[in-house]
Amino acid sequence: MNENKLIKLGVAGAVIVGIGVIGGFKFFEKIDNGYVGVRYSMNGGIKDEALTQGVKFVGIDKVIQYPIRLQTIQSKNISVSTSDGKKTTIDIKYDYKVDSTKAAKMYKEFGNITSEDIESGWLKSKLQKVAREVYAKYSLLDVLSGDSSKVEAEVLTNFAKSVESKGFEVEDVTLGVPDVDKETQKSIDAIIRAGQENEKAKLDA
Repeated sequence: MNENKLIKLGVAGAVIVGIGVIGGFKFFEKIDNGYVGVRYSMNGGIKDEALTQGVKFVGIDKVIQYPIRLQTIQSKNISVSTSDGKKTTIDIKYDYKVDSTKAAKMYKEFGNITSEDIESGWLKSKLQKVAREVYAKYSLLDVLSGDSSKVEAEVLTNFAKSVESKGFEVEDVTLGVPDVDKETQKSIDAIIRAGQENEKAKLDA
C-alpha cells in the first residue's frame, strides 16, 4: 500500500514539474538574432523599450519581432507606365531594416502583424506608388539606356523618404529590366545602335 502511494506521489510530482516547465516556457520569449521585440499586454498596453536579442521574461504579455538587420525583399511584376505611354512590368529588389528606436511606434501604427505582412502589404504599396511616379518621368528608351541609373537612384531616394517616418530604413534598390515585347525591343535596339553609330562617326570625324 505504501509502495502504491509512493508511486502515485511520484507520478503526481512528475506531472506538476512538467506543467511547471511548460508554464515557465510560456512566460519567456526568445528574441532572435538581428531582431528586436515589442512587448504588449492583453489590454493593449505597449512597452516603449524594445527587447533585445536573447531569452526574456515577459510573463503573460505577447511579443512581436521586427528585423533590425538588413532584409532583402523581392517584389515581382510591378506595373508601370513610361512617359511615352509604354506599359511594362519590372522586378524590384530592395534592402531594408527597422530602426530599433521606433519599434514600439511601429507596433502602434501597424498593430499585431508581422514584418512579413508589412512587407507584402504597406511596404509593397509604397514601392509601387514610387516606382510608377518615377517611371512616368522617363521614356522606355531612357529606362533601357543611359538613364537607367538615374531611374534607380530616384526610386531609392523617394522610396526611402516615403517610409522612413514609420521606422523603416531602406539602404539599396535594384531595378530589373522592364519586360517588353519583341517588336518594341527590336525598335529600341535599332535606336540605340543608331545612336552608337552616330557617336562613332563623330569621333572618327
